[in-house]
Amino acid sequence: MLPRALLVVVLSLFSLPLGSEAAGKKSQSYYFTLHLQGSPDQGAKFVAPVKLGSEAQQYYFSVIPELTDNHVAAIYPFTSKDGASFGVAFILNEKGRERLSGLTLQNQGRLVGVHVLGTHNSALYVDHTIDDGVVVVWEGLGKSQVKDLSKKFQVVEAHASEQ
Repeated sequence: MLPRALLVVVLSLFSLPLGSEAAGKKSQSYYFTLHLQGSPDQGAKFVAPVKLGSEAQQYYFSVIPELTDNHVAAIYPFTSKDGASFGVAFILNEKGRERLSGLTLQNQGRLVGVHVLGTHNSALYVDHTIDDGVVVVWEGLGKSQVKDLSKKFQVVEAHASEQ
């Protein structure tokens, strides 16, 4: 069984050009980023609008990520319940665990945007503090995306008792 990272509600897939653009710095491409929900009054330089859910409700997410590839120690890919796509558990390193714990402690009731390989995005609802250092994208990734992630990050295999 996968470790539970966030008791999450996956609201939707969305296209959002989130990256690590900071003032005056060149954008860097990441395989994995986590973005905190913002508000429209923060301005276009700091948040990006995103429509989520079946009713396409408007949300805003910070363009500067809270977590990136630098915080990932390993991944655990798995076949999604839908049977047609894959999910991945991102297992964070110690620094990532600490950041996720602080982020979820201070931002309960808000959304966190997860951006994977520039194409898969999901929004996760934070309902409690996460101390285990695992962020799970439950579905929607393709085989080629999992292969790309596996080249970038160490892959943790399931134990025989979990299969």
